[in-house]
Amino acid sequence: MPYDPKKPSATSGYGFAMGLAAELVVTTGVGAFLGWLLDGWLDTRVVFLFIGALLGGAAGVLRLYRTYGTDKGD
Repeated sequence: MPYDPKKPSATSGYGFAMGLAAELVVTTGVGAFLGWLLDGWLDTRVVFLFIGALLGGAAGVLRLYRTYGTDKGD
């Protein structure tokens, strides 16, 4: 099978998808971690941990939408 520089490799889409998935997990984790730190500083239970996880997850979904929504695939 000859190399065609115009055709993307089979692994390029996989890498792109894994990057988006990792970004979603990391933003949720960072939000939860910051909420956990805020809970410890304010001596509350897990209120800010959940709020931070929700906000981090929402930020990750928004970032995923902006990245994937602009890619038309053609």
